[in-house]
This record gives sequence, C-alpha cells and structure tokens, in this order.
Amino acid sequence: MKKLIFTLSLVCALAITANATVRTVSNDPKAPAQFTSIQAAITPSLNGDTIMVYGSATSYGAVTVDREIVLIGAGHRNQYGANSTLSSLTLDGKADVGFYASNTKVSGFRISTVYFYGHTNSAKILDGVLIERCHITNLYMNQTTVTYRNDTIRNCLITAGGLYVDAGTIENIQIHNNIFDNSRVGDSYYYFPISHDSVYVRNSVFLNRTTANVFTYASDLTVENCIFFAATPQGCTNCAFNNNMTYQNSNDTLVGSPGNPGGVGSGNHIGENPLFVLYSLTGVPYSYSHDLNVQNVNAVNGGTDASDMGIHGGMLPYTPGANPSIPQMTEITFPADASTVKAGGTLDVTFKAKKQD
Repeated sequence: MKKLIFTLSLVCALAITANATVRTVSNDPKAPAQFTSIQAAITPSLNGDTIMVYGSATSYGAVTVDREIVLIGAGHRNQYGANSTLSSLTLDGKADVGFYASNTKVSGFRISTVYFYGHTNSAKILDGVLIERCHITNLYMNQTTVTYRNDTIRNCLITAGGLYVDAGTIENIQIHNNIFDNSRVGDSYYYFPISHDSVYVRNSVFLNRTTANVFTYASDLTVENCIFFAATPQGCTNCAFNNNMTYQNSNDTLVGSPGNPGGVGSGNHIGENPLFVLYSLTGVPYSYSHDLNVQNVNAVNGGTDASDMGIHGGMLPYTPGANPSIPQMTEITFPADASTVKAGGTLDVTFKAKKQD
C-alpha cells in the first residue's frame, strides 16, 4: 500500500457559495497545486472566492489582497506538516479595479506584518475583515483615509510586536481571545493620536512584557476579562477596565493608576495569581506547552459574561496553535496497483480526515 500525507483541507467540506471558485496554491514542488504563488491566485479571483495554501518550508512572501476572498493556510503550528508563512499581508482597496478587501477572512498563517491599508490618497472602508488562528508579529491600522469598521482579530498569537490602531476612523474593532507575548496595544507612534473608544479588547492574556507598558499612547479602550501576567498594564488613558486580573507586574494597578487618569471600571482583581494550569510564576516567553486555563476562583467564571477570564472564556475560546477550523485531510491511501488502472477504470482510494474545532 502506498501512502501520501497531505495538509491541504478538504475543499469539498467547505461551506462555499455555489458561484464561488476554490483555488489551491503550493510553492513546494513535491506538492503541486494550481498556482505556485498566492498573488498569482488572487489575480483571477472574484469576490467570494477561496484560496487554500499548502504548508511549506519556504515563505510565500508578501501578499496584497484587494478583493473579498477567503484565504486559508495550513496553520502556524501545523500538526500534519509545514506551516503556511507570509512576510507580510496587505489588505487593500483599489479604486481603479473596483474590488475591496472588506469581508476578507484570513486563517492559518504565520505572518510577520499585517497592514490594513486603503488605496493611497483615496477614502476607503475596510469593513468586516476577520483575521483568526494566525501567528502575527505586528498588525497596523494606521491610514488616515480609511474607515475601519467591524473588523475582528481573534484566536491569534501576537509575539514580540503589537497591534496598532494609529489613525483613520474607528468603528467597532473587536480584539478578543488572543495571546500577547511581549507585545502591546495602542498607537505605534504618537503621530496621529486618536480615541480608541470603539476598540474592544476582551478575553486576552498579556504575558512577558516587563520592560515597557502593555498600552502605548492608547486612550478610551474598553478592556474586559483579560489577564496581565508579567506584562505591566499601564499607558492607557481614560480606559474602561472591567473584570480583569493582574499579577507579577511592576505596577499591577488598573483604574486610577498614573498611566490611566480618569479611567473607569469595576470587577478587577489586582495582584492576584490567575493560577494558570502550567506557566512559570516568574513570567516567561509563551510556549505551546503552556496551559493558560485558569484555576483562581475569581477568574473561573469571573468574566463580564460569567465565563472564564482569559483566552478560554468569552465569545470564542482559544486553543493556541489550532489549525483553521475546517476539516483537514491527513492521509490518503492508494492501492499498490494504482499505476496500472486503465482509463475509465475504477480506483479505490481510502483517506482519513480530521474535524477541526
């Protein structure tokens, strides 16, 4: 019997509209697909199409999305093979083409930098963009001509960088169920100071940021059900903190602290150990071997929605490193005489697939 292992997901199991097209991409010569580059697959795509990207030891480089697509990688901690990696992802809208990246969904990539951009010198809207189950270093929403509306960053690992909302018009940005490892939230630079009163950070865990504040030039954020462990939660002006927990920080204070004059909030637990199932008491870089489920009685069911504080509560509990939430084919088996089947003959194929949570 001959076995081949795949990491591409089951295209037939996707809930795709009848008129949508699915395109496959691989830059691995051992796993051929329709396209060898993601950008080449985007060019013929129409709004609503899906592009599925094979895991590879070679990065797919810089990618610009200028239309509404579903972009699915093999994962950033793929249990079945290599990860899907990008050097950058730019979400754009180009007036001369008539396509926009609004409602684009991206899942299952390791990405150095994500840019939420509008076309240069042209007012645009990036509405309903979803980034999930990705490993990201930096994410920027910093174009003065863009309205950022109903965009969501969830179930992501953000390491050694940050998530920056620097400029533009902000209308409901949801940041929830993420791990921030030595990373921050706010403005990257104080060039275009804006209010973040429509930015919501919920059910996230901030770890391992002891040399600088978690919040940088941030104001008017709503922060709920989060845990700050060895990641000082200062730098947020006029922010609302509700049902959060702080521990092992140089300053555990939230509301009314020097970094948060005039802030409001309630239900916070200051200087309390969340009792993660497995994590160092001194605060260390995040590892997939860590278990961030909480055991502190004030953290269990202690969120504003009566679910747990941290990544395992809230709107969409996070399993760190999980592949995209679609079925994945893990194994396909051909009979030993597969090469001798005649044209028009029958070939019995057996495959195994795994349902993702």
